[in-house]
Amino acid sequence: EHPGVRIAVLEEDGNATGDFMQGTLDAGIGLIKRFSEKHRAKPLTVNLVGVKTMSSSTAAELEQAKGYLGRMGIEVNCVLPGLSTVEEIERIPDAAANMKLNPDLFTDRMCMFLEDKFGMTTLEVPLRGGTQGISEWLRCAARFFGKEEEAERIISDLSERYSGIMEGPRRLLEGKTCCILTIGADIAWIREAVEYAGMKLEKAYLLRRSDHISNLAVDITDPAFEIISENDIARTIAEIDSLRPDILLCPAQVNVDPKIYQSRLPYSPATDPFAGRALAEDWIRGTLAPRIEGWRYDVA
Repeated sequence: EHPGVRIAVLEEDGNATGDFMQGTLDAGIGLIKRFSEKHRAKPLTVNLVGVKTMSSSTAAELEQAKGYLGRMGIEVNCVLPGLSTVEEIERIPDAAANMKLNPDLFTDRMCMFLEDKFGMTTLEVPLRGGTQGISEWLRCAARFFGKEEEAERIISDLSERYSGIMEGPRRLLEGKTCCILTIGADIAWIREAVEYAGMKLEKAYLLRRSDHISNLAVDITDPAFEIISENDIARTIAEIDSLRPDILLCPAQVNVDPKIYQSRLPYSPATDPFAGRALAEDWIRGTLAPRIEGWRYDVA
């Protein structure tokens, strides 16, 4: 009924030979092997690799990334592993380089496959959130494509805008103290938000859990964070209690003094350069709210 239709057969044995990530990786590679052929690379084009197709913020993040690249004159060739047509998958080898949308192992392996099969370059710095994260990947792309001046204009604009949107939170949060306890190595955007809000960072801890294996291919590089293990948790909580910060930033509730407001940290932050603004709004609500169940008395 449909002559000319091409079919990609993907052989999978479930958990017997791998896991969910391995199956997704095999499927992505299988589609590329079936539909992509070597073409001449087009200048000023990139493939965006490692899209989180089930994330609610994916569409907005992709549009942001495409917008920043477009301002440098760089065109997005294809988005992997999802959100692309067969025709776009066909032209994967046309891109001059690959850019990682995430620093996870799936993205890393996909880029390694593209490098081996087509000889394509993968840009070293992945897309990350916060103005620091955005600046790093923009400069990386700019160096490769010779667009340094354009990148610096974008970075200057983003820094100015971030400073502007944090003026309100800064008026309410400046001088307040905080501690950070996290298990995610993607932390630069958190400390950046604290600094833009004018808060004082008392202590910051990164927990390395033996029962938690991160699939992020990046490691901590922020010297403000002390790396701790499970054996250090009791000591760390006692230390936070003794510091009496106004706010504790952590991914889950911990047993500290109830007077310390605990603000939740997302494990997988958005790549939005202004992601810290939402955190600051939560800090304001938490520090301004009464310490008792005041809603019981909130009647006319």
